[in-house]
Amino acid sequence: MPSFSKNLEQAIHGSVEIAQIHGHEYITLDHLLLALASDPDASKVLCACDIDLEVLKRTGEDYFKKNAGELEARSDESGGAVPTKGFQRVLQRAMTHVNSSRKEGEVTGANVLVALFGEGDSNAVEILKSLGMTRYDAVKFIAHGIAKNPQYQESRNVVGAKEQLESGQKKNRDGKSGPSALDQFCVDLNKKAKRGNID
Repeated sequence: MPSFSKNLEQAIHGSVEIAQIHGHEYITLDHLLLALASDPDASKVLCACDIDLEVLKRTGEDYFKKNAGELEARSDESGGAVPTKGFQRVLQRAMTHVNSSRKEGEVTGANVLVALFGEGDSNAVEILKSLGMTRYDAVKFIAHGIAKNPQYQESRNVVGAKEQLESGQKKNRDGKSGPSALDQFCVDLNKKAKRGNID
């Protein structure tokens, strides 16, 4: 089962602090988004998707000011802020995705940012959309290094492609090199024709 990266743990704690500083009863996706803006993994994706982090932070803070009455604690009980179900779903969705995509790995802020888009009716997603970001933009950068902001463009090779091109072979399940399946089970008709072996 994957674990949270240290940066993501700090971002989660940061979202709790943001909720407590504002005196909010619940830790929402808005708090999480603001905390992710300071997370190195998530902020890299945000910048690659052409999001100005300062504008994102201001937009989040403005939302808290405009909706202060709805978000503030309704009782004087000092139990602290509680995460909403949406908050919990996003973290679970990110963990499930990382778990299904590779056997071992850490859940990062970038994974959580993508999982956030699963909560389409949330204000946090509306903020991202209003600033021009989509889930597709985030996934395209994480998976392929293709960024909306050219400054963050990254070239990524397909794992194993370079070695295969150099040797014309690929590794078997036991890690030993051998002929590729194409060479092993197919006949190159072009080569046969050049040698005059076929009509």
